[in-house]
Amino acid sequence: MSEFITICPQCRQRILGDTAYIGHRVACPLCFQEIVMPEPPTIRDAGQPKVLPVSPRNPVAPKSNKNTLILVAAVVLVIVALAGVFVLTRQGGADLSTPPKPVVELQGASKPETPGNSAAIVFSATNAKLHGTKLQLEWRGGQPHIGYWNEPSEWISWDGVAPRSGKYKVSASLVGADGDTELMVEVGSAVVSARVLKADNWENYSTVDLGLVEIKQAGAMTVNVRAKTAGIWNPINLYSVQLTPVESSR
Repeated sequence: MSEFITICPQCRQRILGDTAYIGHRVACPLCFQEIVMPEPPTIRDAGQPKVLPVSPRNPVAPKSNKNTLILVAAVVLVIVALAGVFVLTRQGGADLSTPPKPVVELQGASKPETPGNSAAIVFSATNAKLHGTKLQLEWRGGQPHIGYWNEPSEWISWDGVAPRSGKYKVSASLVGADGDTELMVEVGSAVVSARVLKADNWENYSTVDLGLVEIKQAGAMTVNVRAKTAGIWNPINLYSVQLTPVESSR
C-alpha cells in the first residue's frame, strides 16, 4: 500500500489517501462531503508508474470533531455560570446603607470578638462551656438554651473581652417554672447575684436585670453563672447573659 494526496472537490481540502481505499467512499475532514477515493496522480520513471510520496500527517478519514464541540460547549457553560454568579452577587449584596445593631456575640472558647465601647456583649447558650454531667444545650421554640440545670453544683462559663473598663449592667434571659431560685454571675473578680421568681410555664422566658458590676481593666475576662446557694435553687433554662456598658470609658 502507498499513500498519496488528493483534493476535496467541495472545499479544496488536501486529503491523505491510500491506494487501499481507491474506489471507496470517504468523508472530507473539513466539510464532511463524501467523495470516492480517486486514482493517485503518478509520474513516469523509466516507464514505471510511481506514486508521489507524501507526509503521513493528513488522515484518510476525518477525525471526529465531537471532542472539540464538547470542549467548546463546556467553556460556554462555564462563562454563562460565572456571569450568573456575578449578577446574583451584585443584586443580592448586603445593604450597606443600614448599619448593624451594636450587639456582638462572642465565640465561646474561640478567640472572642471585641465590641465597640457602646455595644452590649451577649454570651449565648450555643457558645457556653458546660461544667457538669447533666447540663445540655437544647432548643425550644427555635431558641437555644442550657437545660437540665437541676444540680446547683453545676455551672456555666464563657470567655470574652471587655472593650473598656467601667460599669456594666448584667442581665440574663432565662426561665424557671418549678420555683424561685437564686443565682450569681461572676464577671472577672466582680460578682452580682439576684433572686429569679418562678414563671408560669417553661415557654415564658424573660430577661432579668441582675445588677451592676465594675470591670477594672479592659481585656480578656471570664463570665461564670452559678447557683448562689444550694438551699434556694430550682431548675432553670438559661438562654443568654448580657453585659451592657452604663457609663463612658475612662
